[in-house]
Amino acid sequence: MSGHGFSSARGHRALELPQPSFLPAAGAVLVLHGGRADSLVPPPLLNLPGLRMRPFVRALDQDPLFADVLVASACYRMRGWNGQRAGPAQVARQALEQLRAVAGPVPVVLAGHSMGHRAALGTADDP
Repeated sequence: MSGHGFSSARGHRALELPQPSFLPAAGAVLVLHGGRADSLVPPPLLNLPGLRMRPFVRALDQDPLFADVLVASACYRMRGWNGQRAGPAQVARQALEQLRAVAGPVPVVLAGHSMGHRAALGTADDP
């Protein structure tokens, strides 16, 4: 997905968002890809779990019914969930904050697969 990455105070890009051609948006979708149970290494450039989610992102981007919906993806620091560390859930929260900074207080749908689904459930209490 081409567009802008947003960095947190620690310098990590938690959100990948295409350049919005419109604002205000009616809503947003945050896509959360899968990963591994345990791994402290960063995802590689060719990240298969991330690539698996691209057809969903593309379908939403191209569907005229969602023309006023921002579609963004989370960028994890590490490939794994890593037990209590739950890194992907923390990144999902940062991505939601960054998404709010761009789009304002719009409804957000969390769409996750595998570990991304776990991150979505761990973030679902976010207002």
